[in-house]
Amino acid sequence: MVVRLFFAVIISITVLFLDIARFHTGLVVTCVVLVGMNAALARMAVDRGGLGVLSAWPEAIAIGVWAALLPDQMWAAVTIFAGYFAYVAIAFGRRVVALMSGVCLVPIVIGVVVGHPAQQGAILSLYVVMSLSAILLIGHAADEATEVRGDFEAMLDALDVVLWDVSIDKDEPYTLVGPIERLTGLPLEFHRRQGSWYELVHPDDVARVDGAQESLERGEDHVLRYRLRLADGNFVWWQDDVHITRGADGRVIGSRGFSRVVEDEMRNLLTVAQFTDFVEAVPFGVLIAELIDPADHRSLEIRSVNPSLCVLSHREASELVGQPLAAAYPEAFIDSPEGDSLLRSIASAARSGVDFDVQFDVPAPIGTVPIGTVQESRTIALRVVGLQGAGVALVFDEITARVRAEVALAQRATTDALTGLANRSLLLDRLEAIGHEPSIQHVTLLVVDLDRFKDVNDTFGHERGDVFLQKVADRFRTALPAESLLARLGGDEFAILLAPGSTIADGIAAAHAIEASLVEPIAVAPWLTLQASASVGIASMPDHADTVDALLVRADVAMYSAKRSGLRYALYEPQNDRSSVRRMVLLGDLRRAISSGELVLHYQPVVDRDGVIVGAEGLVRWQHPELGLVFPDEFIELVEVGSLSHPLVLTVVRQALQQARTLHAMGFTMGVSVNLTPRDLCDAELIRTVAQLVEEARLPHHSITVELTERQLLADTAAVTASVLALHTAGVRIAIDDFGTGSTSLYLLRRLEVDELKIDRVFIDDLRNGHDSVVRSIIELAHDLGMSVTAEGVEEMSVCDQLRELGCDRMQGFAIARPMPPERLTELLMAAERTLA
Repeated sequence: MVVRLFFAVIISITVLFLDIARFHTGLVVTCVVLVGMNAALARMAVDRGGLGVLSAWPEAIAIGVWAALLPDQMWAAVTIFAGYFAYVAIAFGRRVVALMSGVCLVPIVIGVVVGHPAQQGAILSLYVVMSLSAILLIGHAADEATEVRGDFEAMLDALDVVLWDVSIDKDEPYTLVGPIERLTGLPLEFHRRQGSWYELVHPDDVARVDGAQESLERGEDHVLRYRLRLADGNFVWWQDDVHITRGADGRVIGSRGFSRVVEDEMRNLLTVAQFTDFVEAVPFGVLIAELIDPADHRSLEIRSVNPSLCVLSHREASELVGQPLAAAYPEAFIDSPEGDSLLRSIASAARSGVDFDVQFDVPAPIGTVPIGTVQESRTIALRVVGLQGAGVALVFDEITARVRAEVALAQRATTDALTGLANRSLLLDRLEAIGHEPSIQHVTLLVVDLDRFKDVNDTFGHERGDVFLQKVADRFRTALPAESLLARLGGDEFAILLAPGSTIADGIAAAHAIEASLVEPIAVAPWLTLQASASVGIASMPDHADTVDALLVRADVAMYSAKRSGLRYALYEPQNDRSSVRRMVLLGDLRRAISSGELVLHYQPVVDRDGVIVGAEGLVRWQHPELGLVFPDEFIELVEVGSLSHPLVLTVVRQALQQARTLHAMGFTMGVSVNLTPRDLCDAELIRTVAQLVEEARLPHHSITVELTERQLLADTAAVTASVLALHTAGVRIAIDDFGTGSTSLYLLRRLEVDELKIDRVFIDDLRNGHDSVVRSIIELAHDLGMSVTAEGVEEMSVCDQLRELGCDRMQGFAIARPMPPERLTELLMAAERTLA
């Protein structure tokens, strides 16, 4: 402050001297010096919130001395200071200039009053007018400019955008505006340094940046994206929008533009690129269409397609893109009766964005089916996905093979493989559906069993027997009304469900048609014809039964009645059904019994030559809450009638596996065996489930044995082979029960990898009469084939001694132990262990 006062005094003396000398140049110099000093004062005023203006008193003293000593120059002084105020107003705004003009007014007034009283009014008026002009006009404009600049800088800061200007000719070629320090974390001084930006570019993107430099040298506007290193060492994607600036002569003089972080955009672009690559590679046909006119569903136009769609539709992309969707695929949207409706649904998805799925058939494209063959249709699964902007994506997948496979699988599940007729499962499903339809009052069912069919198999072989059954099925199919359901129940047994509403009279007429169809002999080979006959049982609801379950049972009873009496057909009669009440009670309770755990296993021990228990056969029993213990000969037949074989087998297998786990946990390594029926073995789904249960039990290998009869092995060789191999793969032992009563080939025994032969009790009984040749032969055969032998039905200890001498591996029968509950088996094993100890 002292220095400024010193300069003010010197300036005032100089002005006085120069004025005396009439050198007006000194006045100009003085004013310039004062302007410079007050520029610093104004900056101080801004920094101190305007209070620094009060320190303007040295200039105010200078003005007062000037006004007092140089009255002739008062007009010039006022004018110069008014101009100075204009400068302050432009540089710092009206607030600062208002404060400064107020401070300087006091010395002006004093100087005018002392030095030039005659014109003090005019001079002061001029000062006030020019000060107000500087404040109101120039200062206001400066404030608005400052406010605009501040808004602009705030906008840039909010948008995270940096403006820059690079000049080739200027000393300071680099101008930056915007939040560059915040975006990069580096100070502004770093960015102003020549070449500093190049140091931040990712090494992998240097070549791209160098290429952009070439564009700059050619004078081409361009957009550059690259990775930029921040102060923390991380990289972000950065974008420069570069515009070339030229001089009046067209020469490039620099560039200007803006830069911003585009990390999210690049990530989205990479995602879109990856998604595009995925769509191009997927095996599904993908089509993008746009709805041009929201009111016209036929204005859908194709915008893009992927290669898989071209392959699927046998068209090139150039044939599809830009075409109306309906015109590009007339087979789906024009020729098809549902085509227009489908097109409307797709247009609706484009408008609303609601997705949906649909399946439809279209003709096979021309040229894809050989000439001379039937032009088959193709099944297409279509997924429609609404997109933004009236767009829609169509995803096509040809599922012809899958649909046909599903149809074939469904047919196999409900069709008898040998005859092509409905199977027992389909018949039971149809009966169940009728049982749930209260409007159907009358239903008639026939059960047909061929006479002496076993003789055909035994005499001419199963191959001829199969041909015989096929020819019989064809005869029945031709003879019966088309609306009736003809099913093969198994073996030589058939069922005929007449149309709903049929009566007993309709059933009798159908029985006569069956009889008539078998009058002519059946040719099973060019050199062999056989005469067929059948026994037919007829039952009707509600005449003979109140439920469809009882209807099948009573039709079966009627069939056996016809067979016993030698009649061609018989109606159900209660007196012929000696156990009808008990059977109906059991049939009604059986499903509940399986689910509630009333069916249990009793185990009959199997011993080796030394009398040690090495296994047990699980035999199912029904612990009925009212009837007591019911043996299988009373309810196994009902299991087939009620289609309960599947849950029964799973119950038996689960209990056997649980018993095996219990025994192994107690240290007993014996195995457990269960029996499967012929129908069980042909149920592929059931066999898969059994194999899975065995694998999940994680028992030692061959802890569980499945016993099969010879007749099972010959019933359906392909299905049986697949089932036996599946069980064997799961670690199940395979035993042939009742061996010797059938005609199993040695080849089949080898191919199925049978583990054990169980000799039928008929041959075991012969041992008591001294006939041991058959048993001896079976034992030697089994051992030669690497199989073990079990004799079942052993009822005398003397027979056990004979079997040991013959080399039989195991024995089972009442002479050893009767079937017993699992807890009794455990006690027996523990007692035997204590005895051995």
